[in-house]
Amino acid sequence: MSLIKSLIKKLDAPDRSEIKFVEANTSNLHSRALDWAVGEAIEQGGIQIYDIPGDGVRVFGKLWSPSSAWEVGGIILQDWRVSLVYQVNYDLNQNWIGCIETKNEEMIKGRGRTMLEAGCRCIVRKELGDRVKIPQIYEHFVYIP
Repeated sequence: MSLIKSLIKKLDAPDRSEIKFVEANTSNLHSRALDWAVGEAIEQGGIQIYDIPGDGVRVFGKLWSPSSAWEVGGIILQDWRVSLVYQVNYDLNQNWIGCIETKNEEMIKGRGRTMLEAGCRCIVRKELGDRVKIPQIYEHFVYIP
């Protein structure tokens, strides 16, 4: 096997049947778990999103972090037409609200500590619902209420 083929094989995403999933509330996802869920929600045109242990979620070898990097998340929020509003909420410390209007004129909302976190949760709620399955390796990126 050539060196190139062996490198590509090492970087291939694992077969989904090999991944163990856990269920979590969309509102509790953050960091890599939320980034994974955003990728699942927008489907990335068939791009496989995978993790390099200790290195983060990657797409084509580039860091995929829409919940914390504006160069990724900002474009997604704009494409999905997510509206962002700041609302003081002393109890939750999640003052940003992301909103998307559905075809039925229903408003889907997501709260977050940052604009990106709120917008990403909003997209995930719209496409995947209030509870989502995430890879078990991300379960420590879920807030426990």
